[in-house]
Amino acid sequence: MTNSKLWQHIVLSDDNVKLSLLPGIGGRVMNVHFRGVPLLFENPDSLEYQPDLSDLGEVPTRAKHLPFPLWGGEKTWVAPESAWPDAGPHPVLDSGPYEYQTLSEVKVRMTSRVCPLSGLQVIRTVTLETREAGWLVEHELTNHSNMDQYCGIWSVMMVRRPVRFTCQVPAPDSHAVLMGDPLTAVSGSGEQIAIDCVSANEFKIGTHPTGCVARVVYGDEMGAVTLTAEASSILEPEKYAHGHALEVYNSAHYDYAELEWHAPARNLSPGETSVFSVRYRIRETAE
Repeated sequence: MTNSKLWQHIVLSDDNVKLSLLPGIGGRVMNVHFRGVPLLFENPDSLEYQPDLSDLGEVPTRAKHLPFPLWGGEKTWVAPESAWPDAGPHPVLDSGPYEYQTLSEVKVRMTSRVCPLSGLQVIRTVTLETREAGWLVEHELTNHSNMDQYCGIWSVMMVRRPVRFTCQVPAPDSHAVLMGDPLTAVSGSGEQIAIDCVSANEFKIGTHPTGCVARVVYGDEMGAVTLTAEASSILEPEKYAHGHALEVYNSAHYDYAELEWHAPARNLSPGETSVFSVRYRIRETAE
């Protein structure tokens, strides 16, 4: 595939929302515009770069400590992180080209190649939901190997800063610091936790919400907008590869943070498929 084809965008849009899909680079939702305002992060350093999947360390980045490309957008990873090859997400699934099929004016299916390292294949179906300002991402993970694979779908969305993430939790202190020092970024009262991602302080937090909804509240720089991300299911913490269903990462090298929903992990038998979906809704936040 040529560079131009790898970076060919497919657009799904209505009067309020424009989804920009990028099948050629990991089957991403590369950006979402709400009334002309971009909500997701696209890495300007790697724009139009044609990756060599055998040497992804050559992809331009300011975050040299992370051994994988930061393309941007929303994508599907595979948990657990401890099983990643060479400490990065599976190259064919995260950075390789996906075949795509236009199912309707508002629906596109993107299918990865089978990963030669794991035997796993990802299918991502994206639907613009025109009756509301929102969209649905349906993730499918199929085991094409000849052995069981312990794995879980990991939905990762890179959003532009400044933002605040909120969700309902058993107690405001029921979270784990997975990386860095969030300093004063975390607050809570009652059964809600809030995580502020506003500056270049790298940290990662894991928590297990009591419900399926997490919210991204954008700062004034982006307009008064709240993005709701509703997972299709949530089970007991022990069902998850990382011990919780939700993670938030804040970058020190770029102006983005990540909202990461996990699906429960389990042993996938040969030929078996796991499914998980996240529904997104956008609304203007009252002043």
